[in-house]
Amino acid sequence: MLANAHTPILTIALGIKRVAQLFTGIGWWKLGVPILTIIVLVLTSYHPENLHVMDWHSSVHGMFVAVASSGIVFSYLGFRQAIELGGESREPGKHIPGAVIGAIAIGALVYVGLQWAFIVSMPPSQIVHGWQHLDFKGLFGPFAAISTMLGIGWLAILIYADALISPGGTAFVYATSAARAVVANGEVKAGPPIFTRISANGVPWVGVIVAYVIGCLYFLPFPSWQKMVGFITTISVITYGIGPIVLLQLRRSVPDLERPFRLWAANVIAPVAFILSSLVAFWGGFHALTYIFAVLFGILAIYGIVRLVRGGRPGEESGFFNITWIFPYFIGLWVLSYLGPKVLGGIGEIGFYWSMLAVAVLALVSMFWALKVTVPDGRVADYFAAMAEEGISL
Repeated sequence: MLANAHTPILTIALGIKRVAQLFTGIGWWKLGVPILTIIVLVLTSYHPENLHVMDWHSSVHGMFVAVASSGIVFSYLGFRQAIELGGESREPGKHIPGAVIGAIAIGALVYVGLQWAFIVSMPPSQIVHGWQHLDFKGLFGPFAAISTMLGIGWLAILIYADALISPGGTAFVYATSAARAVVANGEVKAGPPIFTRISANGVPWVGVIVAYVIGCLYFLPFPSWQKMVGFITTISVITYGIGPIVLLQLRRSVPDLERPFRLWAANVIAPVAFILSSLVAFWGGFHALTYIFAVLFGILAIYGIVRLVRGGRPGEESGFFNITWIFPYFIGLWVLSYLGPKVLGGIGEIGFYWSMLAVAVLALVSMFWALKVTVPDGRVADYFAAMAEEGISL
């Protein structure tokens, strides 16, 4: 928490290049400690007989729920920084795909390896009554706890140190990428012009401050870290889910636009990505979706009232027609969550797998609708031409 609190100040003081250099060292630390943990645990205690799943049906349900609510998706969100900071790269078409794919692949190997090491290193005597009854009294953190149990005290100390250092390193990257996102909002006039202010060292200091304040506000409505992670995961995948729709629209409206990177088989990957994003949001549970949609519709209502008071443009000219697909999509997702399985907070009227199928159908219909009501192709081309004239990089 202290590292996260001081990150904006350090980011402003150091600048993007020095922050990147600092994070390189922390990045090696963040990789080294987990890999060392895997090796030491397996060499100290190896019990492959622990790899046994009881009650396969319930385990699959729990797996899907854990994807959204226990931080699994949240732990993979680091790929977004490679995209948001892509403008700092000399060759974005080469570096961004490698960074995104590499971050996900390396992260998956490390996380799966840690899970495997934890399972096979656990003394069988500790799980005779099942994994659900495993309890480390007086200790925080499963890996530090099992290290202590196995008599590897130095590893437990290293893991506790990592619990302080790693979040600080992550905070550096999030602070810089979030600041760049604030600048982008100012550049495309989605935010006030002051958002684009950059210091002599190339630091978007206004963006850093705005991102920090917004980040602090996230702590207010949530009673625990797990609740906040579930909320961030759900709302993140909802926002990412709009990306595939934007991609297909841009492919159609500006097919000849120069692109540093061109996604292969976008017509197949984009619908699949939107379906998966919708499913992860659905797995977040009824209560998370209720909170998120209440906030989103509340913000939209305030925005509409402000525009009405100021005499804003009506109807299709204001862009309202272009987002009409969002309302049935959000409402449909919320209704399916309410009628869905009890493990997700629903009333259990629709089975787990049938509800997932319904979400997939809803996603495909919503994507088709979105592409029908989106901004006309000619206007999109005009937007890009205007951005190019103002010197905004595409």
